[in-house]
Amino acid sequence: MVAVNSRADSTMQMSFPAATAFSTVANVAASNIGYRLNYSTKTVRRLQGAVDAVSEALGGTGNIKMQAEWGSGPLSLTMGNSKAKLSKSEIQELQDILTELGATKTSVKATSVAFTIPP
Repeated sequence: MVAVNSRADSTMQMSFPAATAFSTVANVAASNIGYRLNYSTKTVRRLQGAVDAVSEALGGTGNIKMQAEWGSGPLSLTMGNSKAKLSKSEIQELQDILTELGATKTSVKATSVAFTIPP
């Protein structure tokens, strides 16, 4: 079951099963927001890469909750799964991947990840 809540124009919340097959849902939602913000195709691809990496890291059992917030500037995403338990090495690896993809304001914890993708 995929649930989506949108409050106003600048916030979206959704929840989806942590199974690999559902990571596309988060990717499509984040990409749609990126295009609505007039992000370039290159930036949307970086956003997709970041969402894919986080979905994979938090995947397995449980549900992934994603919250997107945006305005006239960057898009900020927070994704979490209370059943995920990332190790220190997994946290560092994910942090490195997000940095390579140009994410800023990153916060990677055992059960959640937050990052911003600037335009």
